This record gives sequence, structure tokens and C-alpha cells, in this order.
Amino acid sequence: MPKTVSHINKNTYNSLLKENVFFGKWEYLIVFIGTIYSIIFLVGRGNPVISYVGVTLFVLISVLLKPKNLVYFIVFLLPNQRFFTLYDNDISLLNIVIIFALFKILFNRIKITQTQFIFVLVLLIYSIVSTYKIDNFSNVFIAVKASFLIILLLLVFKNNVNNASWYFNLVLLFALGSMLTGIIGLFTADNFVLGLYNRFSGGDYNNANIFGSMLSFSIANLFVIHLRSKQKNINTLALIFVLVLFGFMTQSRSFVLAVFFGIVYLTFFSLIINKKINLSILLVLLIGFGVGTFIYLYPNSNISKLFYFALDRILNPKSGDITASRFYIWTVYSEKLFSDIGSLFFGVGSSNPHFILGLSQVAHNGLIELIVSWGIIGSTLFIFFFINIWRWLNRSFNIRKTKKWLWRFVGYLPLLILIIVRITGHSIVDIAFIVQLFISYQAILVCRYE
Repeated sequence: MPKTVSHINKNTYNSLLKENVFFGKWEYLIVFIGTIYSIIFLVGRGNPVISYVGVTLFVLISVLLKPKNLVYFIVFLLPNQRFFTLYDNDISLLNIVIIFALFKILFNRIKITQTQFIFVLVLLIYSIVSTYKIDNFSNVFIAVKASFLIILLLLVFKNNVNNASWYFNLVLLFALGSMLTGIIGLFTADNFVLGLYNRFSGGDYNNANIFGSMLSFSIANLFVIHLRSKQKNINTLALIFVLVLFGFMTQSRSFVLAVFFGIVYLTFFSLIINKKINLSILLVLLIGFGVGTFIYLYPNSNISKLFYFALDRILNPKSGDITASRFYIWTVYSEKLFSDIGSLFFGVGSSNPHFILGLSQVAHNGLIELIVSWGIIGSTLFIFFFINIWRWLNRSFNIRKTKKWLWRFVGYLPLLILIIVRITGHSIVDIAFIVQLFISYQAILVCRYE
């Protein structure tokens, strides 16, 4: 009989590493319910009745599940969150789950600290005061939503930070959610054909770059699990392989950059610290060599074209600029901001800020978009908040630290990948980034224990 998380000492990480661990009943239930919800929204796309039935279902699940399992539910649906919105609206239904889970925790008399309360209060006050400058309430809505989510995750993570199965289940749920997004996308992407020069976005309602960022983050965390586990699981490698295929189908430059960085990063520290290449890293290098050889020998196959088109967007960009004019866009945004001191310090709001600045496209840089929307003052508050989240989680972690430095460097990989894809991507105060930031912090802690 396969071991489940319920059979393992929850407070001993090494007990998890020595066992073949599979989901418990609640994790299986989350996957089942999330899949059913996805099918309902897939079948009822564009149907207002199905949309409001979906709202009822989200309320129902929010009432029935405990906060920890609701976080699992959010993580599983996160890669496909654009799918779960109100009819003819872009408001994510995951907000319903966040609100219910937070109130459940607070009603159970689990309180936040005075420092955490002050952080939230200052952020909310700033967002309200800034409305006099930006003349819209978009930042107030974002501040409330971000504060709710951060407090929810902070309370749940602090209660489970020393739980051996917590990080592993989060990663597997996120990865399975990413795979489900790809599978659904195959049924809903009308314009994608494998082997042709077109991009796969995980469905017509999704975005290729955003989906690619979800995949690269999933792969980084799965690799942490694989390297950190005593017994290597072929299922983890198989899941990584499937996500890599979906990633190359997106033809996302940031995805390719993230994967390349991850391989170089792990190989470098493996050689420097261990004086040899870890067998799992060597396997990845051999697979890469094998794929390259296959592409060379069979250039006309659909699999070869899958990798070739993704790499060709980097090696032979249409405009001759591998960044797709990103540096030029960033320069224009910087000039616009420094030409108006008020906008530089207070921002212009989160509602279509590029239109307010008179620009035709978004910045494609999460940090710049944060400064444009919130100004230097608001951006500093958020970054300071994010840094203190790490401090609060780290204080709750009470397992002896390891002296094996390679593991510590492995633990930083998800956070570095997250930074890479967001520097070339979009907002760093949305639901996806905040959840991924917490998972990244947990990865660091997981790789610091004895």
C-alpha cells in the first residue's frame, strides 16, 4: 500500500524524503473538484447561466473546506485563473475563495501581529490617499485584495511551515494545475496546430507568456522536489517533461530564458560545491543533448519544429531585437515617469496605466508596471511588505539548518525563476505572483533543513 502523508511524522522532513509519498484524501479531492470545475467552465464558456452557477460552486467550496485546503484549491486553479471569471468580466472567482478563507481564519481567533496589521493599514491608507492624485479607485481595490491574500497565506503558511508535506503538496498541485491548463488549452485553442509557427497560450482566454511563466515556475519547484527527495520518483520527471513540452509550445522567450538559467544555475553550483555534477542534473543535460541530436537528425518532424520555432524566436527575432523592443519600451516608460514627478512618486493607478501615460502597450516589466501604477512610495511599501513576509515565515521555521550548501542554492531557484519571468512579464501584486512568492519562500526553507 502506498504511503500517504497521514502516515508520516508531520514535523520531520527527513521522514518524508525517505518515503514514497502520495497525496492524501484531501489533496485527491482538491484535484477532483478543481478538474470538475474546469470542465464546467469549459463547457459553459460564454454562457451567463454557467458563470453564475460557477459563482455558487465557488461559494459552496469556500464554505465547506478548511483554510488550508482552500489554499490548496487556489494553488491548483491558479495556472488557469483567467478561465474562472464572471461572465463578460475579468474579475477572478478565486477572490471569493480568498475572502471566505480569510474570514474563517479570523473567526477562529487566529490573529495577525500588530506589525502585520500596521503594514496592511499603511498600505490601505496610502491607496486611499493616492486616489486624490490618480482620480480612480483601482489601487484601493488592488490593495484590499492583495492585503486579504497576503494575510491569508501568511497565517496558513506559518501554521504549516514545519509540516513536511506542505511544500510538496503545494508544488504538485500547482504543477498538476498547469498540466490541466495545457490539456484544456488543447481543446479550446482554435488557432494552434502542432508543427506550425503559431503560439500555444493554454487556451484562447489565456496568454502565452503568462502560461509560460506558470510552467517555468512549476518546473523549477518540481526539480527542487526531485533533487531533495531521497527516492527519485519517475513520475516527477515525467511531469516535468510534459510541462517542458507545453512550455516550448508557448514559444515564450522568458520560458526559454528561465529554463536555460535553471540548468546553468544548478550545474554551476553542483560543480563548484560538490566538485561533480549531480546525477539528476546530468540526466537533464543528457536529455537536452538527446533532444538537440533528434532535432538535427529529424528537422521536419513536429517535435523538432516544436523546439525549433521556440528557439528561432530568440535566435532570429522578426525585428532583429531579441528582447522584442523591451529595452526601448522600458526607456520610454522611464522618460514618461521622470517627466512628471507626481506620477513618479504616487503612480497613475492600476487601471490601464499605459493609456494614462499615452502609450500604446504595457511595459512588459513587473517592476516598472508596479512603479507606474503605485509610484515609488507605493512600490516601496509593497517591496518592504514582501521582504518582511520572508522574515515572518523564517521565524516560524524551527528545524535545524543543513550544512550542505548545494541544497541552499537549490532552494533559491524558484524565487530566481519567479523574478526572471516577472521582470520580463507583468504585475507583481496580482494573485499569481503573491502565491508564487510564498511557495518560493517555502522552497528556500525546505532546502535549509538537516
